[in-house]
Amino acid sequence: MEAEKKKIWEEMAFPWDRQIGEPIGAYRLFCGYRDLGRTRSIAKIAELQSKRPETVHATAGKYQWRKRADAYDVYMDKIMRVRLEEEIVHARIRQQVLGANMQELAQAGVTKIMESGEVNDLRPLDVARLADVGSKIENLAVGRPSEIVQEDGRCEIKHNVEMDPELAAEIGRVIAMKKSGSDLKIQPDKT
Repeated sequence: MEAEKKKIWEEMAFPWDRQIGEPIGAYRLFCGYRDLGRTRSIAKIAELQSKRPETVHATAGKYQWRKRADAYDVYMDKIMRVRLEEEIVHARIRQQVLGANMQELAQAGVTKIMESGEVNDLRPLDVARLADVGSKIENLAVGRPSEIVQEDGRCEIKHNVEMDPELAAEIGRVIAMKKSGSDLKIQPDKT
């Protein structure tokens, strides 16, 4: 019966938990060793706990501290990877929403400019920048390329902006007119 209990206990417990027969003082010493992280050493824990290094070394060997601490490190690495992956997913969602919101703001600005003919509140260049930055942020969030790079006569497309061609043409026309200093005559959309 005792052997069965021991087997069940061993299967339930993690290697870094208190072992059967391990005195509480030895386990506390192991916890201190384990919690030193990857820079842990028998000498360090002996010094921190004001214990003789030989005594700590013997206890560490008897209760397999190195093996148990390594198992703990692997376990903690797995937990950290899961947390980091969750943070990456949340960051991508935030970036995608931000990019989409910026594009909606740009679209609203263009619509306002087209309907009112007024450019006082939102300059066409501002609208173009919002559309561009919003698109880049959204593309990065979903893992699409985000820029166009040209080197040595070769053009590598790293960004695919999805924009209504008429809207893009209107933004370009407004920007060109603004740069040239000519009067803006924006025709409202008749659809």
